[in-house]
Amino acid sequence: MRLPHLKKWACTFIEESILKKAGMTQSGFFDYNQADLPLAIPYIRGEGGDWQPNRDKRFKKGSPAGGCYSNAADMLRFCNALKSNKLVSAESLKLMTTDWTMGTKDAQPYGLGLILEKHAREPSFGHGGTAGGMNFEFRYFPRLDIALLVFNNQNNGAYDDLKRNALKLISGAR
Repeated sequence: MRLPHLKKWACTFIEESILKKAGMTQSGFFDYNQADLPLAIPYIRGEGGDWQPNRDKRFKKGSPAGGCYSNAADMLRFCNALKSNKLVSAESLKLMTTDWTMGTKDAQPYGLGLILEKHAREPSFGHGGTAGGMNFEFRYFPRLDIALLVFNNQNNGAYDDLKRNALKLISGAR
């Protein structure tokens, strides 16, 4: 069953309640094929090993489940708005960064919408995602006041290497 009105409502809610409040003027739910927008093209390896654009129709227009387009500057605005309580109260952020999976076997520490991690004893929170030719990670280290933002438009492992090495540099893990 398709609920296009629900998708439109969710996108509008995110635009009003998050993007505008955080000052994320370059982020949104854009039509992927809109020529006047500087959107990165996702690339995947073809059967012969060559890079091919992945313009799968499911990526034509963003959706709240991972399809909101953004960039590093806007994601830093998001981070600053989140930590300064422009998006949620301090109490809500505390709930979002509390591990609600404790006692659950083999569960990754997870708050309310945020993945919780420690790197060399440095606590962090954030979230990321991957899809065909797209990789993203947002991670914030509150004690250090450092935000890690990793974007990649290829499925080649470079994203994982960059993320892993950046986390080591931030946390001091060797």
